[in-house]
Amino acid sequence: MKIRKGFVSNSSSTAFIITNLTDEEKTLVDFVAETPWLIKDYMEGYRVKENEGYSQGLLMVSAEENNITFKPHEERLCHFGDEDGTLIGRVYDYMLRGKDISECARLLDQVNEEEEDKEKAAEIGRQWMAAMGDPEKKDKFTGVDSPSFKVRFHSWLR
Repeated sequence: MKIRKGFVSNSSSTAFIITNLTDEEKTLVDFVAETPWLIKDYMEGYRVKENEGYSQGLLMVSAEENNITFKPHEERLCHFGDEDGTLIGRVYDYMLRGKDISECARLLDQVNEEEEDKEKAAEIGRQWMAAMGDPEKKDKFTGVDSPSFKVRFHSWLR
């Protein structure tokens, strides 16, 4: 159980099962190199620019600073969160959930920021929670694959 003192936000991190599919040792840096579309999709979806501290190169640096090593065929529980204060934490917290769930989160954030259409926000929230509460839908909805890795959503951590 986490006990927070002082400022409390609604930030969370997301846990993922990451599997090295190869016969070689691999690292988080290798995964970032194999998935350059994740930072591009994040930047497009959240409307951020390179000069705001987001780029594939900066994501590689963050991966090097927070590197994880995966033995051949190893399956590891890893978590990423915006509360980590790292670029890899911010980007992967959202993007490793899979395109559909990330798009749903982005739309929900956008609607909540605009606060114009509460019913639309509520419907997006219902769809998201229904998908994440159903194991069959959760597995279908989430995940990212690359040539050397398989990534699946595990859980949200508060």
